[in-house]
Amino acid sequence: MLRHVVIILLETRTKTQYLPQSHQDTKKNVLILLPFVKLCDFVSSWHRFSTGLLVGVALILGSCNENLVEGNRETNKLPFTRLGNIPPDNDSLHAYPFRLTLSWDGGDEDGVAVGFYYRWDKHEWSYTTARTATFSFESPGKVNEHLFEVKAIDNDGGEDPLPPQRHFWTSQNLPPETELLAGPAEGSSVFSLPAPTESWKGFEFQFKGTDKDGIVTGFQYTIDDTINWKFINSNSVWITIASAGNHIFYIRAVDDAQSVDPTPIKRSFKAVLPTMNKGILVVDETRDGPGVAGAPSDAQVDSFYQRILISNGRTFDQWDISQQGSPSAQDIASYSLIIWHADDRVEQLIKPSLDLLKSYLDVGGSLWIVGWRVLPEIDDFVGAASYSYKPTDIGRVYFHLSSYDEQGALDFVGGSGLVGYPNIDVDVAKVPASFGGTLNMIGVAQPNGAETILTFRSISNSNFQGKPSAVRYLGKSYKVIVFAFPFYLMNETQSIALTAKVLSDLGR
Repeated sequence: MLRHVVIILLETRTKTQYLPQSHQDTKKNVLILLPFVKLCDFVSSWHRFSTGLLVGVALILGSCNENLVEGNRETNKLPFTRLGNIPPDNDSLHAYPFRLTLSWDGGDEDGVAVGFYYRWDKHEWSYTTARTATFSFESPGKVNEHLFEVKAIDNDGGEDPLPPQRHFWTSQNLPPETELLAGPAEGSSVFSLPAPTESWKGFEFQFKGTDKDGIVTGFQYTIDDTINWKFINSNSVWITIASAGNHIFYIRAVDDAQSVDPTPIKRSFKAVLPTMNKGILVVDETRDGPGVAGAPSDAQVDSFYQRILISNGRTFDQWDISQQGSPSAQDIASYSLIIWHADDRVEQLIKPSLDLLKSYLDVGGSLWIVGWRVLPEIDDFVGAASYSYKPTDIGRVYFHLSSYDEQGALDFVGGSGLVGYPNIDVDVAKVPASFGGTLNMIGVAQPNGAETILTFRSISNSNFQGKPSAVRYLGKSYKVIVFAFPFYLMNETQSIALTAKVLSDLGR
């Protein structure tokens, strides 16, 4: 059918010599009836003779530039969609597996189907260009009802107004199971800060999931409640807690049908916020000996550390592992410096506290650790004549050492001070006469980021001479000083002076 357009031109000034005779009346409004397809030709002619083009004409010209002949096209015909016959619609006699592969296709009479929208159970529509896909339908019950819909999209953006659908049922999906692999021990106390720092990232939980009839696609976790679950697609998570006290971490696996472990794993722990406002804590793990040379009693060792600290004007508290057991985070949270001594070569008791000490350093503590074979005990190489630290060892990560060697012979007579540290000698009166004023099983540790403060002084000028027997690491986040020899067996007067330098370095 031929379309017409009515054009009303109002009071224009014209060059009449260019107008057709029938259109030369410029004093009156002009009413023109033109076929739509002739409109552009007419407007073009009018523009040649018009000096005051109307807004309406300008709009028409703009349309003409886009070729108004397109107006003759028919309205876009919407696409159609076909859905495969598996599963059949409304098949209530069968329960299909929760994981199904569905297929579809589509076409368009006046264009092409460029993609499809699909959804199930009235969830949000999702777009795809595929014509087949495998879906995992949520199927927590023995029989689960579902509705799947798909609709084609054509190249003009038109959508199938009557998308085909399938109404079907699936059998139960077995839920996944969860296993917690790492994290704070059940009932333990752990340090926590309101936010991560350079050295403290939080505390990490590691876990894994299994699914007998599907795939584990991720995990959900929450703290203290079972409502606000957070989804992650990794096997670990770091968390921080800003409030001190008891907390519970929950974790559960999620499978490809969105089923979750109905029995989440939970881990209870106590978060401790360090205040570090009480000064020094001396932790005594030295064995209570008979009180003879080389095997001091607990009282003798306690008195030694009391005197060297009091002589430096420091107050302190003491913790005796043999009487009180290993300390917890809550026990040490208020101290800014821990002095840990293991001045006995028969028994070392530091291993149960290693995670605690690492965490204490991570949150900004300072540690001065001394002892006989204490470094081999920490990284579990007691008895080895030499050892190269692995990247994950405490000696490498926290003490910044690269290797350790031990002089098994009676050779160590003291340490020579560097970087402002005084010399120190073995106290002949504190060792058996048969030792000749020397000690054996003394280690030297090569720094890897740390700094040597005392070097091994050998009575025989052995190849241990001049090697590091004490080191310091004064980092931005924490500070550590390590003596690889029993401090109690050193000269007490020299020990007082050396302690002054240690406390100065540690800012205490």
